[in-house]
Amino acid sequence: KTEHDFIRFVVSKLGTCFATPEEEIITQGELGLDMYFIAKGDCAVNQIDQDGVEHLAVQLLVEGDHFGKYPSFIGVHARALSYLATTTPWQDLYFRPGER
Repeated sequence: KTEHDFIRFVVSKLGTCFATPEEEIITQGELGLDMYFIAKGDCAVNQIDQDGVEHLAVQLLVEGDHFGKYPSFIGVHARALSYLATTTPWQDLYFRPGER
């Protein structure tokens, strides 16, 4: 099979979703398995440290980036970071549903 066939296969397994500006896509501490790929827009990464201090926009993810990958491969775990849509009017995401 060619690389093109592989990409087509992977894309066929992805779902789509949309996020509005300031919508939290993943919340730190929640359990989850889904993995997201940013097709259009960007996403701020926020984190609450062990002292309870919230650090905003510690990283900015853009089109082509992905997040939420580790629980997708190692099983259900609490999310270590929060991901917040920042683009107007909405953000297009593809996601890989985790095995449940």
